[in-house]
Amino acid sequence: MKMWSGRFRQPLNPAFERWQRSFAFDQCLLPYELEASRAHASALEHAGVISSEELAEIVRRFWRIMRPRTSTISWRSNWSR
Repeated sequence: MKMWSGRFRQPLNPAFERWQRSFAFDQCLLPYELEASRAHASALEHAGVISSEELAEIVRRFWRIMRPRTSTISWRSNWSR
């Protein structure tokens, strides 16, 4: 899949083409990126930077991103505090 196909009249820069090829791999990393972000948000809540309500909203929104991919994830239980 090309993220930018059909949007430009001229061919894409070859360096951008190479970067874009990693998109499928990047999708595999998404669960881990979201888990790291969830842990960071939990640390911010623990430090008093964000409220418990803000943390809950952040985690809810991360879960909305993750939900379509949960069939391939074995660590779903880590998403609760």
